Amino acid sequence: MYLPKPGVNKPALLIELKYDKSAQSAITQIKEKNYLQFFKDYKGEVLLVGINYSKDTKTHQCIIEKAKIDLALRSDFNVEDAFRIFELDGRGF
Repeated sequence: MYLPKPGVNKPALLIELKYDKSAQSAITQIKEKNYLQFFKDYKGEVLLVGINYSKDTKTHQCIIEKAKIDLALRSDFNVEDAFRIFELDGRGF
């Protein structure tokens, strides 16, 4: 987890790393274990980052999702509705 310093206009990051699984499984774990609860008092943008490293291909896969914290913390909320998904290729940003 990364929180920017107060007054810095950068998103917070919630990162889950996997080894020889999938980047999507990292994102799924963030959602299923409700890691967004740690950002309940945070008012800025939060990016979820799932990264997997493949031992066979020696490459990584990265998925980044933008979370809407205010929606995700409501008790009647469907967690899938809070995310907009985009993928980055294995070469990085």
